Amino acid sequence: MSRESWKKYLALTRKKGRRETHKFIVEGVRSCREALISDWPVEVAYVTEEFRNSDHWAEFQEYFQQRRIPFRILARQHFRKLAETTTPQGVLLIMQHPYPDVEKISLKGKKFLLLLQGVRDPGNLGTLIRTADWFGVDVVLLSHDCVDLLNAKVIRSSMGSLFHLPVIEVEDWEQVWKALKQNNF
Repeated sequence: MSRESWKKYLALTRKKGRRETHKFIVEGVRSCREALISDWPVEVAYVTEEFRNSDHWAEFQEYFQQRRIPFRILARQHFRKLAETTTPQGVLLIMQHPYPDVEKISLKGKKFLLLLQGVRDPGNLGTLIRTADWFGVDVVLLSHDCVDLLNAKVIRSSMGSLFHLPVIEVEDWEQVWKALKQNNF
């Protein structure tokens, strides 16, 4: 991987880039830790030299080794171009979204679903996902007019719940209603 390979991920800071690739950026110690303990695929990790000298480094280095995730040291000015927070913590992951569509999730055996329509505030969506996780929701289904699921603020406000709970963006609600009826909802 070349030194400038991080530039190809700049498109992931925009919704269109995330949608086209089904990839997204996770940043910050807590969110990255939750992502790393999930089974979601991680393409590469970027850390700053400051992070590598921090108290968190040993833990993250172990995650990277266990999961065979390549990591790269990125200069602070380049790191800030990928990070969306005003004061980045020095660690971010490039991840693949494993639930691109509703066909990937079986409703058999599911008892508790949350269907959300028109949630436009990223902080609210993340909070709803976090709350759904706490209450034991099996699957969250989002209408097409909800805020982008892979928005950095959604990821941060979900506080890791996004990585433990299937959240699916639905284009065809008629298909969902049929599936729900077939599964006795």
